[in-house]
Amino acid sequence: MPGGSCGRRPAADASGISARAGIRPATVAAGSPFAVDYSWTMGADAAAPSEGYAAFVHFVHPDGAIAFTDDHVPEPPPSSWRPGQTYRYTRTLFAPARAFPGKLQVRLGLFHPQRGRLGLTGTDAGLQEYVAGEVEVGPGDDRRRLRYGPGWYPPDAPPGDPFGDRRWTRPEAWLAFRNREEDVIAVVRGETNYEAFARPPVLTLAVGPAAARVPIGSSAPFVAAVRFPAAALGKERWAELELAMNGSFVPSALGMNADQRELGLWVHHVFVGPAREVEPLLAPALKPIRAARPAALPAAQKSK
Repeated sequence: MPGGSCGRRPAADASGISARAGIRPATVAAGSPFAVDYSWTMGADAAAPSEGYAAFVHFVHPDGAIAFTDDHVPEPPPSSWRPGQTYRYTRTLFAPARAFPGKLQVRLGLFHPQRGRLGLTGTDAGLQEYVAGEVEVGPGDDRRRLRYGPGWYPPDAPPGDPFGDRRWTRPEAWLAFRNREEDVIAVVRGETNYEAFARPPVLTLAVGPAAARVPIGSSAPFVAAVRFPAAALGKERWAELELAMNGSFVPSALGMNADQRELGLWVHHVFVGPAREVEPLLAPALKPIRAARPAALPAAQKSK
């Protein structure tokens, strides 16, 4: 969420830690996924930060406005870092579909909710926010355009996130994507209210006869990637992706708020693209599930 959750408190003294953020590809179409290769290097005399530090990451326009963020806890946590070591990991992000085209600077740092920001080694853009890389956001790629079908509510944006384009689904929802008759990977980032479901929620992604189930273990946002074979797409110009939940909830019926809609999944981002292009951008922990022809799906998750 723009603005992040890191706050702007006084920084601690310089820690001897430096950071970089490599972006792949260097130019990203709005609405498309991209990879960020993070690296954190401990100086020879650096001491590990105390427990509770997390990374704040801001993608910033030239005028200083924050386009989007990637606040997270590094892997492994900073409290386990050792002098002279470099820690690397990759995260898969999405350029917001409504982002303005242009070059963004990647600024990051370490933040503790009580102690504030930790001073790092590097170019300080101000308030202990360090320049770590850059990315060019281009216009949306029409070849990757999606057509939303039945089962979707109008888009909404969380407070403070003007570029957000999140949509709730009903128990089942469909969208269409261009069929180029090659393997594709569908990447979905979303969340739901875990406690509102009568049984643990499961998302099923399906294209034609091929489907994959994604168990949802909490109310926290998650990212899932599913690879569909070209044979499942058929021969029409547009193929259809189904998102089906094994249940739903109505907030007003549960006393949560006045919302009377029947809700399934709150989708932050969804993208479908050629597997040969998408797979190299996925973090190792986001290994695509291979969709298979199911013997039988539960009645609530069968295609329309």
